[in-house]
Amino acid sequence: MSWARIDSGKVQEIIAIDPLGKFHDDLVFETIPATLDPYVDQQWLYDGSNFVPADLAQFKARLQRQANAWAKDLRRTIAGTDDDIEIATWPSKEQAAMRHAAGTATTDDATALGAEAALRGETVDQLAAIINAKAALFRPAAGIITGLMSQFAAGLDAALDAPAAIAAFDALMAAPELAALPPGAP
Repeated sequence: MSWARIDSGKVQEIIAIDPLGKFHDDLVFETIPATLDPYVDQQWLYDGSNFVPADLAQFKARLQRQANAWAKDLRRTIAGTDDDIEIATWPSKEQAAMRHAAGTATTDDATALGAEAALRGETVDQLAAIINAKAALFRPAAGIITGLMSQFAAGLDAALDAPAAIAAFDALMAAPELAALPPGAP
């Protein structure tokens, strides 16, 4: 639980100790509601009964950045790599591995898969099987994440106040579709 010191309707500081009896009586403190506690900072206002961000658009942009970072981390967790370039090349690697498995690999496919397989100490058949297995997990997971992010963006765009924006973010974080993601994903 946190409290905000209010001066002229603006949050001046946040404290984590109950201020009752600990500060001069002229100082005004308000309890920050639990749902707003992670978000209220010195950029917020207090209108006498509610905490509101000074700039709703900036607050919504902050939530969008948090959601984007969460989605990027989730994709990396599922992919098993922090290498964004590796993740970006997966569609072409998947296609090459699928063509290899079907016996229709191009010269470029064979060169790329052969070079990676040699460096990994695997055969091209083993590498193609690994790529195809990972793609089978990653492709639907990426679709779920992309769909959830679209739902979140729509909810955030429609939000007319901070509680509605937070509700959109909370819905993203608690989406039941997350249970369908591969093991190891949050």
